[in-house]
Amino acid sequence: MFTDHDTVPAIDRLVEVYRHLITAAEVVIAAGDVPGLPARDHSLAEIEALLLDASTPRRIVGALWAHMVGRARKDAVWQLVCAGLAAPSLRSLAARIVANTGLDVDDVNSEIICGFLEGLQGVDLDEPGRVFARLRAAGNAAGMRLVRADRIASAIRVPVPDSAPPPQPCRHPDVVLARAVATGVITAGEAELIGRTRLEGVAVETVARAAGGSTQAVFQQRWRAERRLVAWLTDPARRDEHPC
Repeated sequence: MFTDHDTVPAIDRLVEVYRHLITAAEVVIAAGDVPGLPARDHSLAEIEALLLDASTPRRIVGALWAHMVGRARKDAVWQLVCAGLAAPSLRSLAARIVANTGLDVDDVNSEIICGFLEGLQGVDLDEPGRVFARLRAAGNAAGMRLVRADRIASAIRVPVPDSAPPPQPCRHPDVVLARAVATGVITAGEAELIGRTRLEGVAVETVARAAGGSTQAVFQQRWRAERRLVAWLTDPARRDEHPC
């Protein structure tokens, strides 16, 4: 039985679903699908054990990841499998980022998961031995984009002394978002999502529930919008514009 999704961090929900998949008899790697494995079907639990076993040859580990990513591109179940198998490594990435920045651990984990999942679609499978490392790097890059977005958000919200003149109106985060919408960087809906979840502190889960969508989809929507917003705010071509 699944737990209440409103109180469980995103990565814990991912692991929960993954653990449920382990018991599903249809989630297997069939005999002959991965060169080097014994000629029989392998359950998800067996695959996990092979990946965790330090004595498993690296060529087998690489072949397993390449095969699973190939299936993930056609089947969402295998996207969950890949992310579930990678969860311990993704957690360690998030822990390092949180320790160095103080960002919310669930936000960081969610961004890293989104980056990992997007990486599944583009990672080069011609070099099996590097597939997982590249997926992990994609997750880490997403986490670091969140760090940059947070720093930019902090910069535009920086408090000024009482004796200082009032800040320029465009320094207000809402105005920054409005300018981004006006220039076509993000949509009005994306600006509202960023404003509610980043500035007002509304949980992403609450927004997703109100919209009737999945939490993961909303995290991905925000991640993509913030990636464009960060690129726009840090574009050298904007230096001569009115500061905001």
